[in-house]
Amino acid sequence: MGRVVCIAALLLAVCAGVAVAAPPWSPPESVSSPSPFVDAPDVVSSADGRTIASWRWTGAPAAPDAPTGVRMAVREPGAPEFGPEITGPDFVTPLVTYGRDRVVGLDTRKRSRGRISLRARFGNSKGRFGEPRTISTYADAGSPPSLAGPNGSLVAWIAKSSRGRRIVRAAVKSRGRFRHPVTLRGRGRANDVVAGTALGVSWVAWERSGLVEARVKPAGGRSWGRLQRIGKGAPSATTLATVGSGRRGYLAWIARESAESAFVRVAILPVGGARFLKARTILQSCGPSAPCDYDIGRAPADGEVLRLVAAPERDALLAWSEGLGAGWRVAAAATDGGSRFSDSFTVSPPAASAVLGDLAVAPPGGPVPARTAVFVWSRLDAVDELGDRVQARTYSSDNELGPVEDVSDMDRARLPAVAFDFQSHSWTTVWSQRIGPDGPGVPQAQITTFARASTRPG
Repeated sequence: MGRVVCIAALLLAVCAGVAVAAPPWSPPESVSSPSPFVDAPDVVSSADGRTIASWRWTGAPAAPDAPTGVRMAVREPGAPEFGPEITGPDFVTPLVTYGRDRVVGLDTRKRSRGRISLRARFGNSKGRFGEPRTISTYADAGSPPSLAGPNGSLVAWIAKSSRGRRIVRAAVKSRGRFRHPVTLRGRGRANDVVAGTALGVSWVAWERSGLVEARVKPAGGRSWGRLQRIGKGAPSATTLATVGSGRRGYLAWIARESAESAFVRVAILPVGGARFLKARTILQSCGPSAPCDYDIGRAPADGEVLRLVAAPERDALLAWSEGLGAGWRVAAAATDGGSRFSDSFTVSPPAASAVLGDLAVAPPGGPVPARTAVFVWSRLDAVDELGDRVQARTYSSDNELGPVEDVSDMDRARLPAVAFDFQSHSWTTVWSQRIGPDGPGVPQAQITTFARASTRPG
């Protein structure tokens, strides 16, 4: 009898322990209907408390003319789950939220003779968008445009000229429309354009012939400043990221010089400045004169190479994927009250391969300490090719990493994105996950993939 009582007491203790030690992330929910492929999941939050998840679905068969499009789901303020999926415009950039409930994104429409029209789509946090407003029609260069600014006020893109050049163009929003596009670089072949703003100051950067270049438009200025050569890159093998934080601008890039050498560099636009400071190298990977066992500048298809986000007090947080021997890991560096980045630190656990998904930072003014960040990544499968599980880790305002947290359930979870909700003071992650039969002999029509989501309180 005493033994039975002990066992019962033990079970009660275990049950009580499970109830108290609840996992930080909510049980995953499917926010989409099934489709063979779900890619480019993204999530943003608006000031009115709504959260918008978006993703690109593709039907079968996997061919250039396969049906595809963007779908979305909206979670109302305080609601535990997302609402039904809705069809969205065919966005080619992440959404930007501004004001209380406004949203803007860019889509394109194919025209004749290889041309496309780049268009702005303005809408609200309920997922309703107005008619497209054409910004420019040009010969498609195959590079995605860039949308920046606290209200999506700056657009930059690369267009083909009649002479085969890849020119850099930009437009600034005025009275609700992007007017009078200008050419920022009309010579050579530009690659991977990015745009950024910081309290009225605007800039556009790109790689051309192995150099990272930029032009800056000062606050209140009517014209763009002179061309700046920021630093060394790698021809057609440079990945750029930029962000504004307070009145300071950050520009980072990974350049892959060869199969054995790559580096991460950062240039800073100082407060009140009109020119970027000299670029600094954050990390130099393997090379003939500096052998090592890790690599940067490349990653499996299931991971972002580089992410750069703003942090309070004019700081920034930079993260990337890097190869380590036969595997992968997520690494990061941060500024702390100054314009210099710290030494890089490893975010993902060393025991398993992982590639970067996204990160989001809590702003000041709420119960969550400012600068608190959440990293999300895909833990890779046994052959280090595809995402298998979504995991996360917090990074505190004291520069301390929290424990590794499982976000997804089951397996075949990949491509996570994360956003911070300003009203509920929580993080929401959205990812792609294949559920059901999968393998070499399974017909594509039987493959079912979902966009899924989970939320973590701050």
